Amino acid sequence: MAEGEGFDRRRAVSLLQEATRLIGEYSGSSDTSTTQFLNSEPIQNAISQGQQQHHQRTDNINQRQNISGNFRDLFAPYGSSNRRSLSSSHQSAHPPSKRKKQNAVPKFKVCETWTHTFFCLANREQIVAPSIALKTRLQQAGLGRKKICFNWKATAAEVKTKLEEIYPKLENGGGFEIMRRGPQANELMVIQPPRSGYSVPYLRDSAGLGQAIAFIRPIQTNLGMEPEALMDSSE
Repeated sequence: MAEGEGFDRRRAVSLLQEATRLIGEYSGSSDTSTTQFLNSEPIQNAISQGQQQHHQRTDNINQRQNISGNFRDLFAPYGSSNRRSLSSSHQSAHPPSKRKKQNAVPKFKVCETWTHTFFCLANREQIVAPSIALKTRLQQAGLGRKKICFNWKATAAEVKTKLEEIYPKLENGGGFEIMRRGPQANELMVIQPPRSGYSVPYLRDSAGLGQAIAFIRPIQTNLGMEPEALMDSSE
């Protein structure tokens, strides 16, 4: 629109300059002649033609503006839907990436255990701690001192199974009881089990063992004292 108005201005200025030049040529004539000259047909035609061209260009510019506005109104819904579809397609083609956890530690279940030192005796009537010589014989027979690991919540049945696994001869004892050192030197005293038996929670928290050695004594039958090497060769 600004370009059309500039062209009209230039055209009007050119016509006025032409009119001024013609007026200058008749500058010696009277006012009546000048008026007649201004009212002459060439001058009036030039002015009328300039005005018509100006109005025509203005009408053309307004018409183009109206057409452009109509087209924008007509296709506005399609343009907005296309932009939305393009945006959604771009998002679906490139889904937002999830941040990966750095330094992720794999989850695993911790198995809690209880480890304690046991000493298996052979004599069902023994009431004192064994001497050094007897300890050696018991160790050679597959009895004696061993460190055993249990599940943190092992039941009395699980404790029995584990002890008989570590001390196979214990199965022939007709049951067993667990003892600890008493107040007197080398004296052994029985740890009375609850009705639930010697479970790990009981031995760990209620039996008063602490770090003391838990002595195992058979109840009905003495255990064999044969060294393990001799037993293997006889078999």
